[in-house]
Amino acid sequence: MHCVYAFLKGKTTPVWESPDPLAAEEWIDQLEIIFEFIECPDNKKIGFASYMLTGEGRKWWKSQLNIEFKYLKPVPWERFRDNFFQQYFPPTIKEKKLRDFIHLKQGSISIMEYEAAFTAFSDYARHLVADPKEKAKKFEDSLRKDIQKQTNVMRIYYYAELYQRALIAKTDKCYENLLLC
Repeated sequence: MHCVYAFLKGKTTPVWESPDPLAAEEWIDQLEIIFEFIECPDNKKIGFASYMLTGEGRKWWKSQLNIEFKYLKPVPWERFRDNFFQQYFPPTIKEKKLRDFIHLKQGSISIMEYEAAFTAFSDYARHLVADPKEKAKKFEDSLRKDIQKQTNVMRIYYYAELYQRALIAKTDKCYENLLLC
């Protein structure tokens, strides 16, 4: 009962009703954060998630119960999540995000903007950035050439340090050229 009280009384995630695939992913992420915080047992997660569905989401879940999960009780949370993503965050979108990450370059954006994009897209390419050295290398290889020249000589193998050094390199370059960056 503690779990139910905590879920309903505490800060719960908004009802999911958006057709936006990124909103679907965010919704599941928020639910899982809440589940972890309130130490929700697996057998309660489906009830809470389905309670938060409205409109098309509610219709989708009812059809899942009547067709996909007709003989599977209780429904494991992982199956709910997988089916939800299949419906509202299909593999084609994940593949596009992976391609976006692979082709990501700093270009004309600031290092901070590039780092934010890098971090966001890296969620879709975890297998490419699981190793800290590979993550740092991908980040550095996609920086602008003028900044790469300064970071390459440092031989930095850790992402956070490389990001800080890139910021410093950009600041130093702006100072040298007396530019506002």
